[in-house]
Amino acid sequence: GWVQLSYVVTESGEVIDPVVEESSGPRAFERAALKTVQRWSYEPATWDGKPVQQCQTKVMISFAIEGSEATVSRRFYNRYYKIEKAIEKKDIEKAGKLLDNTFKSYDMTLSELTSLWALRAQHAALTGDDEMQLKAIRKATASNGRWINQELYPQLLYVRTVLELQNSNLPEALDTFDKLVSLDSDMPKLEDLRTYIDRVRNIIDSESIIAVSGRIDAADDCDDCSNNWQYDPLRRKVRIAEVDGELGNIELRCAWRRIVDKARPGKSWDLPEDWGNCSIIVFGEPGSSFTLYEEPSA
Repeated sequence: GWVQLSYVVTESGEVIDPVVEESSGPRAFERAALKTVQRWSYEPATWDGKPVQQCQTKVMISFAIEGSEATVSRRFYNRYYKIEKAIEKKDIEKAGKLLDNTFKSYDMTLSELTSLWALRAQHAALTGDDEMQLKAIRKATASNGRWINQELYPQLLYVRTVLELQNSNLPEALDTFDKLVSLDSDMPKLEDLRTYIDRVRNIIDSESIIAVSGRIDAADDCDDCSNNWQYDPLRRKVRIAEVDGELGNIELRCAWRRIVDKARPGKSWDLPEDWGNCSIIVFGEPGSSFTLYEEPSA
């Protein structure tokens, strides 16, 4: 499996406040990854000759038997083939059962696991479950194509961009589209997709307020994991409103600085340009929802 984390490196080089951004599945890997990074130490970054926090540090930790990451066993291939054929025949029930049974096997390599998530995405498309389809594609593409079929990877990025746009996940859509363009793919529909991406960029540059729906998900079966919502803002001024539930802190992590504050409705936070790229983490009770507003610069 694998786990994508972000954390803060202090002025003394210690790792603090790690959070899981994404993972391949089992919570045991998330717990292990969280414990691992907290044992690491760094040479601290400096600003004007003085040590400073590094608040946008990210890493993917993979768990695999050395040398096995890209291998595919005959046993898995036979399972994969059966699922693929069931999907081609649109036998949703059979494909779903085969997928569930295969996911219960924890002896897959990283390539096998990634391929299985790609199949899960196809199955979700058949059932009309856009949420599961997007979740599955995110997991299948999380390694930047390292463990996925190279012919399939651009197609997954294309569908992911479309789904991110449909869900108003504009930062994710822009990032995924940039990855797709960097592949120099000759995909016929790429230019049509670029039209929508250009509209998003125009919205960012406009005077319109961008509203983003947020919801706190539960970190089940992981005592070290926190209940949070994460987002990479498109603008430098944000505020929270329309809270339904109980929110805790909001943490605005930028490259060289961070803000930790109570997630109070109505309050605005400004992120100076010289702080670098930023991300937002909102903590709270599972199921709590809210709206994050991104306001144009004054």
